[in-house]
Amino acid sequence: MCVTVLKKMTKYSERGKKIAMAKKSQKERYQGGRVPFGYKKNSDGLLEEDTTVMAFIKNLDKFDARSNRELAKDLANLDCEIKVSHTTIHRLRKKLISDKSD
Repeated sequence: MCVTVLKKMTKYSERGKKIAMAKKSQKERYQGGRVPFGYKKNSDGLLEEDTTVMAFIKNLDKFDARSNRELAKDLANLDCEIKVSHTTIHRLRKKLISDKSD
């Protein structure tokens, strides 16, 4: 009985090591689902910043006089693959304001 238990433990231990190795390799690549806003997936499956969108986001506080709808249209006219509504621009502005106050 002891030998059988030890064999099963060894089997599960090896299986656990294989699972851990697979998970480690998966952490380095984007696994799927929705790509976070401001990022894009490159050819290697890794996430990288979308420089066009990130530059736009970082400059949002400079556009205080412009409406959210105008800014959404501007972002749509840029060379990026995302579509953004005026409510997304509103949320981004709120987040920028709260980040500055922290």
